[in-house]
Amino acid sequence: MGLPVLLIAAPVAAQQMTATPAAAQPTTKSEIGYQAGSLGFKEMMRGDWKQAEAALTASADVLGNDSARLLQLAEIYRQTGRELAAQGLYEQVLDGDDKTLVLGDGRVVTAHNIASTRLSTVQQASLD
Repeated sequence: MGLPVLLIAAPVAAQQMTATPAAAQPTTKSEIGYQAGSLGFKEMMRGDWKQAEAALTASADVLGNDSARLLQLAEIYRQTGRELAAQGLYEQVLDGDDKTLVLGDGRVVTAHNIASTRLSTVQQASLD
């Protein structure tokens, strides 16, 4: 499991992508733009994968196939040795509309970029 833990803090509106200093700063807030606790951010920060998964499962009725939710869940699966399940979620994100997200470290990325990178890593690991 060589990749660092992926934590998504918030979706970003297209107009916010024009480089502002705040966009590149680590965030102290979690789940901006989402109901508190719905992405399991705080639980993931603590490494409490079971509680994070429970939070993401509970938010399925509201968030459905939201790419941030799917990526968070895929990260939990990856961290807990369920690479095939993670792979399926990365593929699901790639099949959907792309979305711009802010990571917990403040980087602005797209959901497709994250899913593509993580998918290739999971696939490569399965070949080793």
